[in-house]
Amino acid sequence: MSNQSGPLLSKVREIQCTIQELEANLQISRSNERNAHLCFHMDNLKSNTINIQLNDAIQDNKYLLNVLQNKCSDIDLNRNISNSQISTVSMVHLQFKYEELLANHNGLLKMLENKLSEIHTLTEEKKKLQEEKEIYRFKLEESSEKIEELNSQLTSHQLHHKKKLDRLNMEKETLKSVHNQLTFLLHEECMKKNDILSNEIKESQVPERAQLLKEVQKNNLLIFENVRLRQENEYFKALLKLTGNSKRKKIKGKMMVMNG
Repeated sequence: MSNQSGPLLSKVREIQCTIQELEANLQISRSNERNAHLCFHMDNLKSNTINIQLNDAIQDNKYLLNVLQNKCSDIDLNRNISNSQISTVSMVHLQFKYEELLANHNGLLKMLENKLSEIHTLTEEKKKLQEEKEIYRFKLEESSEKIEELNSQLTSHQLHHKKKLDRLNMEKETLKSVHNQLTFLLHEECMKKNDILSNEIKESQVPERAQLLKEVQKNNLLIFENVRLRQENEYFKALLKLTGNSKRKKIKGKMMVMNG
């Protein structure tokens, strides 16, 4: 389970880092967007100011032309020539001023166009970042749900395994107790028979019978030892069977959790 949850937790941390980066990029995008709007507003104010100055200059130019035209009809030829020279100088100055203002106006329009293009690009990037953020948020929620599900399965499996382990330990203790009781009874029975034979050997007056009783006594001890060994063999077989079943069930439980 730990081998499986490790990559999941790593993936979740990676998604969280990505979301944090996306949120930071989104904040930067918003800041750039605000700056772009501010620049656009300032450029718009400058453009309006230049337009006003240009209109004022055009009005001044018209006014000067009207004044000069009205005066030309009331003055003599010399004065007319002088006024014509003044008008020419004024027109040149106004034309130069107009061209300067027009160049500034065109430059501001170009700058405004660039700012609008930059705002459009930032808006598209912001939209894309928000979409990616939602995708990673969904993946994070999905991974969190998967981890919770795996943790629940692991807890259930651990509880079930603990119950089985407690039952197995109880069965082992019962088996050990029965084995010890049987061994004790066999030993007690053997000792009783051995004591009886020992007394009969001591009381026997016939050497052949005493020798026969000794052989019977040895044979009984061998039989007891064989029975005791068979009993221990059965005890260890039963113990191994319990342990083997427990391990197989444990492996099966782990596979079920992993497949789940």
